Amino acid sequence: MSDKPENSYAFPICKPNYDSCKGMTLRDYFAGQALIGMVANPAEWLMRNDYELLATHSYAVADVMMQERDNE
Repeated sequence: MSDKPENSYAFPICKPNYDSCKGMTLRDYFAGQALIGMVANPAEWLMRNDYELLATHSYAVADVMMQERDNE
């Protein structure tokens, strides 16, 4: 098991004199990348007009990627 944070920020924005950072989470980034691939095949996904399913599948792929990342 890795010592990486579970869902850290992909591109953290940290300001001086602040204790925390903000930004897009790694899970969100992975989901966005999966979404790009799915939307690249519009016959499969967009023709259904089921954007909730598209989002659900994008995050399902992201979750698997997060699990695989922890298995390094």
